[in-house]
Amino acid sequence: MDYTTITGSIDFTTALAAIGAVAAALGALYIGMKGAKAVLGFLK
Repeated sequence: MDYTTITGSIDFTTALAAIGAVAAALGALYIGMKGAKAVLGFLK
């Protein structure tokens, strides 16, 4: 069976870009929370 007509029309670049953006946002949130905890630890 030839699936090139189905798989050739699918473009994964936008899906990968969206997944990457979500991963970057979650990573930034995690780093921000860790940084805030460190700053609050220094203030105590």
